[in-house]
Amino acid sequence: MCSQCGKGWCPECVQHHGTAAICPDCDALCVKTAEKEEAERIARQRRRPLRDELGTVLSYPLRDPMAYIMMAVFVGVFSTAAKLAMFGNLIGWFFSQGLLYAYAFTAINRVSSGNTTDFMPNIGDITDLIKTVLLGVAAMIISSGPMLVLLIVLGVGSIFALMSTGMAAEEPSYEATPMPEELEAFLLSEGMTEEEIAGMREGRGAVESPPSMPALGTALGALIALPFALLWKLLYSPIALIAAAISQSFFATLNPIIGVDAIRRMGSVYWEAWFIYTVIAIVGGIAGAVLGVVPFLGGFLAAFVQAYAFLSFGCLLGFAVFKRAEELGVD
Repeated sequence: MCSQCGKGWCPECVQHHGTAAICPDCDALCVKTAEKEEAERIARQRRRPLRDELGTVLSYPLRDPMAYIMMAVFVGVFSTAAKLAMFGNLIGWFFSQGLLYAYAFTAINRVSSGNTTDFMPNIGDITDLIKTVLLGVAAMIISSGPMLVLLIVLGVGSIFALMSTGMAAEEPSYEATPMPEELEAFLLSEGMTEEEIAGMREGRGAVESPPSMPALGTALGALIALPFALLWKLLYSPIALIAAAISQSFFATLNPIIGVDAIRRMGSVYWEAWFIYTVIAIVGGIAGAVLGVVPFLGGFLAAFVQAYAFLSFGCLLGFAVFKRAEELGVD
């Protein structure tokens, strides 16, 4: 089939120049019919609104039921281990988060290239898992880091402000003011001693000095900045996952200039993906919290919700990249 005029030719009718097939009518390169149809299918899918892919996004985790169940079970096992002891906590968190991000990043990369059939990641050894965890940590740092830092500053600043206020109340400082000579003479005439008058002179006009304010000011500043950090987390989290999956670089993921530029290039597709992402995150968070309190099986049930949410995120964000592949330069 001619790639330019669209006419179909049999192998004997086209002109052959080496391994290339040339259209006899317009001298354009011919391609196999199956390749042409696949290219047209991909072009049509890229033009479709992202919301039309919602059915695929929601069914994506169940397209490979065995892989999904294995993923959820492993995440559940390691999440449960994270609650057992200090060392179990660290190892369990490492493996559970590593698996979640590995599946999500794999889904983003495969769906962005048009593959919506499988999502099993290629983890050859522990180094692959470490790299995935580091990419996930980078995504969390750039999206949630400012908010976490401000919460810490707010808490520490508030504690120090309360402590300084308490110390000021227990040990107030005073500023003595001089006593008028007429008043001092009158007190002497009334029979008061020099020692008594000196005590009054030191205490007269005493003013309790205010507690130190820097800690309170720091806490107040953190409180004012906190809503902006929360807004940043909400708006930037999806692009942080995309940057980590596509770049496979810890430091590139931490660069907000790359992420903001990608948001600009993706345009309305990103905001449509962000809305769906936020809804899935809220529903998944509520469902996971409810199931997590179930005795004995709560951790495993919540792991199934987590696995579903991360795979949905991967498929959704992969579609967003797929539809803006040319603008992002990943076609």
